[in-house]
Amino acid sequence: MAKGRKLVSLYKIWAIEPAENADRLEIARLGGWRCVVPKGQYHKGDEVVFFEEDSWLPLDDPRYDFLKKTCYKKNDFMGEGILVRNRTIRGNESEGLVLPREMFPELDEYEVGDVVTDDLGVRKFMVPEIEGSGGTMIGDKPAYIPTTDELRVQSEDSLRQALIGLPYYISTKIDGTSCSMWIMKGKRGVSGRKKMYKDNDSSPMWAYAHKINLFEQLEADGWEGIIQGEFAGPKIQSNPLGLFEAEYFVFNVFDKDRNLYPLDKMTEFCNKYGLKMVPINEVGYEFNYSQDELIEKSRGNYENGHTREGIVVRPITPVYNETLGKSLSFKMINPDYHPYDTK
Repeated sequence: MAKGRKLVSLYKIWAIEPAENADRLEIARLGGWRCVVPKGQYHKGDEVVFFEEDSWLPLDDPRYDFLKKTCYKKNDFMGEGILVRNRTIRGNESEGLVLPREMFPELDEYEVGDVVTDDLGVRKFMVPEIEGSGGTMIGDKPAYIPTTDELRVQSEDSLRQALIGLPYYISTKIDGTSCSMWIMKGKRGVSGRKKMYKDNDSSPMWAYAHKINLFEQLEADGWEGIIQGEFAGPKIQSNPLGLFEAEYFVFNVFDKDRNLYPLDKMTEFCNKYGLKMVPINEVGYEFNYSQDELIEKSRGNYENGHTREGIVVRPITPVYNETLGKSLSFKMINPDYHPYDTK
């Protein structure tokens, strides 16, 4: 069962295609991914190790020495390492990194489809949120508050296939920090992706909730449940939206039994309580997009002209997905989006 980013997995190449404007390059197709590779090095049916974008490779492994010149990174949070990211090579989009399976004898006992992130000592590249951006942490969020994760559709194309033929909507992926607000079991709470925040002057998330009297409105109506969204603004992830003050963009609302609201009910809820939703780009009644078409739909900018992070695709009415273990949804990252160029 796939949960979160796989990062590094074993794949079999299912097609080799010519690259445009590059006689010495080809496009390797594996799963939902496409990667630019040297011409003649890989063939249909080859088993390979695939590293997704944001894979942080250990600097002391000589197998990655050829990447040091172009992919070396260093920051106080992660230390030194080699960062895998999407690139455009002579006009050809390349997602992640493909290496021959033969380079990794320690994986001999594994099969195609297996996740090998930990076996290779690979971590997900992270940049710390700016100190104080969420407030004073007071412990882990309760287990009954869902973790806000979206799986990339390239790593699990069955998600796209599960949506085919269903009513759907596409929203903009906001580049901020995860924020959940809830009233459950008679208690208020605010958290980031993992940690709860104290209700004091240091938390902009709590300050926002108080500004719009959110909890007071909800309690007056006897409402209990969970609201989830992306919190964005000054001092949060470099503020790519160029906001002058913090804003909260809702993408999930659950009732007290953790049933996810459909799109129309979530829209009505947000309108009633003065909450802004993530921008909805498209609503349709029969999903049938290919991976390449979704890549094109992921392109674009935020209102201030900054390249947007991508899109999230969901059914209008929630549909449980066994692969995710929750309601069906997936993301497509804009290939023009490079958040770490200045890190």
